[in-house]
Amino acid sequence: MDFGAGHIDISYVREVLKGTPLQASYEERVYATAEPEKARVRRGRLVVDCAGRCRTEIQQDLDEGGPLHVAIIHEPTGRITFHDLGSRTSLGSFDTQTIAEAATACAVDTDTSAAGPANRCATAPRAPETRNLGSRAIEGFSCHGRLVIVEGGGTYERWESRELGLPLLAISREHDQEAVFRVYDIDRTEPDPALFQGG
Repeated sequence: MDFGAGHIDISYVREVLKGTPLQASYEERVYATAEPEKARVRRGRLVVDCAGRCRTEIQQDLDEGGPLHVAIIHEPTGRITFHDLGSRTSLGSFDTQTIAEAATACAVDTDTSAAGPANRCATAPRAPETRNLGSRAIEGFSCHGRLVIVEGGGTYERWESRELGLPLLAISREHDQEAVFRVYDIDRTEPDPALFQGG
């Protein structure tokens, strides 16, 4: 199991916040159920200002190559810039519209043979079962919960704050592994503008 239990949709967060600021820390732990003390951990910070600029920081010890510590700055225009916080250097930037167009062009499947896209799966996978878990307070915010049970027995539990547009807690369980994502230290004050200038 890899990281990703608490996926944050930056566009959705900005849409929900509607020009109000947010600063929060997050952590995700991935581990074998029998050995939670041996968890792989990824930490980060999410910062959104009144202008709709967003900065996400990710800090993680990699299996190879040492620690990773980067900042990703999302401009309202769609431009995204990457910064290596360890070396204080820019890793480059790109326009999301250009990337989306290129991805769409590459995704067109023109295979019309008998083994083509329409014939690759004889039986469709069973649709996941979804259960409403009701509401509960997390970090002082009301969150709505849902549990998704997928074929094979894996489960995905997600508690989202509609006020913030964020999952404040997400737990993914699959076979003998778990991933737990949580958001904490939530602050609604305007962040320092210097955070959006780079590292």
